[in-house]
Amino acid sequence: MPTPQSPLRSHYALRPFDIRVRLQRVEDLVSHLGNTSTSDRDGSLDGALRELSNHVRGIEERLLEGSSSENGQGREKDGLCIDVIHPRLHASSSKMKLLGPSHYSNTIDKLQIAHVLQSKEPDSAFQTLKTDLMARIKECRGIRHAVKARQSFQPNEPVPGLQASIPARPICDELVEGYLRTFEPIYRILHLPSFWREYNHFWAQRSSSSPTTSTAFLMKLVLILAIGTVFHPQRGKSGPDHDVHIIQTWTHAAQWWLIGPSEKATLGLDGIQVFCLLLIARQINAMGASPWLSAGSLMQRAMTMGLHLDSRHFPALSVFQSEMRARLWATIVELAVQASVDSSIQPLLIPEFDTQPPSNLNDVDFDPDPNSSSSPAPARPTTETTDTSIQRLIHQTLPLRVKIIQALTNRSALSYTQTIHLGTQLQAACRSIAAFFTSTLHTSNAPSAANNIPPNNTTRHLHPTPFHKTYLDMTLRRWLLILHTPFMLQSHNRPEFYFSRKICLDTAMTITRHAQPLNLPSPPEDDLSRLLIAGRSSLKGPLSLGIISILGLEATWQIEESSDDTGGMTTTSMDEFATSSRAPILNVMRHILSQLLRVIGLGTPSLKRYNLLAAILGQIRAMETGECVKRVVYETVEESLSQSTSLLQETSARGLCLNGEGQSLLDQRLGLGGLDFDLHHPDLESTDLDLDLDIPSILGLSDWLDLDMNIHPPHM
Repeated sequence: MPTPQSPLRSHYALRPFDIRVRLQRVEDLVSHLGNTSTSDRDGSLDGALRELSNHVRGIEERLLEGSSSENGQGREKDGLCIDVIHPRLHASSSKMKLLGPSHYSNTIDKLQIAHVLQSKEPDSAFQTLKTDLMARIKECRGIRHAVKARQSFQPNEPVPGLQASIPARPICDELVEGYLRTFEPIYRILHLPSFWREYNHFWAQRSSSSPTTSTAFLMKLVLILAIGTVFHPQRGKSGPDHDVHIIQTWTHAAQWWLIGPSEKATLGLDGIQVFCLLLIARQINAMGASPWLSAGSLMQRAMTMGLHLDSRHFPALSVFQSEMRARLWATIVELAVQASVDSSIQPLLIPEFDTQPPSNLNDVDFDPDPNSSSSPAPARPTTETTDTSIQRLIHQTLPLRVKIIQALTNRSALSYTQTIHLGTQLQAACRSIAAFFTSTLHTSNAPSAANNIPPNNTTRHLHPTPFHKTYLDMTLRRWLLILHTPFMLQSHNRPEFYFSRKICLDTAMTITRHAQPLNLPSPPEDDLSRLLIAGRSSLKGPLSLGIISILGLEATWQIEESSDDTGGMTTTSMDEFATSSRAPILNVMRHILSQLLRVIGLGTPSLKRYNLLAAILGQIRAMETGECVKRVVYETVEESLSQSTSLLQETSARGLCLNGEGQSLLDQRLGLGGLDFDLHHPDLESTDLDLDLDIPSILGLSDWLDLDMNIHPPHM
C-alpha cells in the first residue's frame, strides 16, 4: 500500500529542477531572517521558520533519494531486483522463431504440464491412457489438416510450369557457376555441399512423373540462375541470347513464394536464403528496390528468428545451424548498410547484436546431417584462405562504416577532424584488402572462369578472384566519397577543405579505372564489366551518377579557376597547362558517355545518366570556348535524346522479332501475346501530356531544383 508521501514524491519527480529552485529560495529566506537581530523578528515567527527549514530539508532529501533511485542508483538497497528473462529460440528443420520475455511460454513453463506429459518414467498404470491419447492426437491432427486445407487459399502458380523455364543442364551449370564465382564468396548464403546434393537430386528426378524437389530449393535455384545470367557471355545483357523476361519471371516467382499464401513456409533459414538472393537478383538485374521486400524487411524477419543473437545463447543448436546463422546475419547487415547508402536517406537502424563473425571454416567442415558430429569444428588459422575469407574480410570494416553513417547523420554538425580520421582508417582498410588479394591471387589454385568445375564435385571451394578484389575496392572507395563529399562541396569557397576535394577526385578517378576494360560494342571479357552493364545503383560503379557528378563538378571548377587566374585574357601557356591537366578527367567522362550510349543500345531504357553526362560535357565545352552555355547545352541534349530515341526504337524492333513472329520465346512458352505498341497512339498525342517539359525535367533534375527549401527541418 503506498505511503502518504508517495503522491508527493511522484509529483516532485516530475519537475525536479523547478522544485529545487523553489526550495533554494525558501532556504535563502530562512538564512536572511536568521541574520537579523532578535529585536527585529518575532519569536513565534522565528520558530515557525526554523520548523519550516527542517521540513524543507526532509523534502529535499526524499527528492534526492527518489532521483537516485530513478537513475538506477541504490537499487540493491531494497533487494527488489531480478535477473532479466533471456529469450528462447524455437528451432526446427522448417521453422525458427525467437520467443521474447513477454511470450506466454515463460508462464506455461512454470505450470510443468509439458514436463508431466513428456515424462519418460515407466508407468504401466498410464500406458493405456498414453496409447489412447496418441491415437486421439493423430485423429485430431488429420482432421485439422483437412479443415485447414479446405479453408486455405489455393491460387494458381504465378508462373505455370516454372521448372520448364529452367534451361538445359549444361547451360544451367554455367549460370550456377557464374553466381558461385562472383557473389557467393562475398555474400555467403549457401552451404555448398548441401546445395550440390539438392542440385544433383533435382536433375536426377526432373524427368520423373512425380518430382520431389522442394519449393524452397527451386526458389533458390531460379534466383541463382537470375544472378548468374548477368555473367554469362551469351545470355548476359550484351549477349545474343539475353532474355529479360525469363529473369523477371524467376525473380517474381521467388517474390510470390516469400510474401504470397505460402509465406508461412518461409520462416526458416531457407526463407532467409531466398530473401537474400532475391535482393541481390533485383539489384543486379536493375529491377530496383521494393518497399515491401527491402533490406529492412529482411533484417526484421531475421531478428524474429534471433539471428542477431549469438548462437552461444542457444546450446541446442547444431554446428550447422550456428555457422549458417552467423554467415547469414553478416550478409543481412551488409545488405542493409549498402541499401541505406544507396537510398541516400536516414540509414537503417542497425540493432544491437552480439552475433560473432563467421568462423574461418570451409563448407565441408560442417554438415547439416543431425547424425554428424555435434562438436564444433576447430576454426582454421586466420592466415589460411577458406570459403568465408572474403566475407570475413569485408565484415571487418563494418564497424568503421557504421561510424561513418553515424557521423553523417549527426544533425548538429560534421567534424572535419573526425572525417579525416575515419577516412584515414578507410584508406588503411583498402590497403589491407589489396594486400590480402596480392598474396592470395598469386598462391591460389582458383579455376578460371572458363573452366567450370562439374557440379557433382561437392568438395569444391570458393576462391578469391580479381573480380572480388575490384568489387571490394570499389565498395570501400565509395564510402570515401560518401565521407568527404559534404566537405568537397564547400571546398570551392573554403580552401581549408581542399584535401576533401582532392580525395574525392582521386577516388572517383580510381573507380573509373575499373571501366577501362569496358569497350562496347565489343563483348565484355570480364565479370565486372558485365556487372557494370546490368547492375543498378552502387553496382554501376564508374558508370554511376555519383561518379559522373563529381568529375563534372571538378572540371567546371577548374575552368572557373583558370578563368579567374587569367582575368579573362586570351589563351596563354597557363591556359594550355590548365587544359592539359583536366584532359584526363574529360577523357574518362567521354569514355563513360560512349559506353552509356551503348548500354542503351543493349535495351536498357535508362536515359538519365547518358543525357545528363552529355549536358555536362556540353556545358564544359561551352565554358572552354566562350560560347553561350545555354544554347550549347540545349543543342547537346537535343542531339543526345535523338540518339537515345533511335536506339530504343531499334531495340524495340529487335524485341518484336525475337522468334521471327513478333513474340519472344518465353512469351510463347507462357502463352502470352506478343508486345504491340504504336508511337502515334492517340493517348500519346493527347494534350494531357503537353506539359512544361524542359531540360531539367528531361534529365530528371526537376525534383532537385527546390532542394534548398527542404534543407532544414521545420521548427517544432
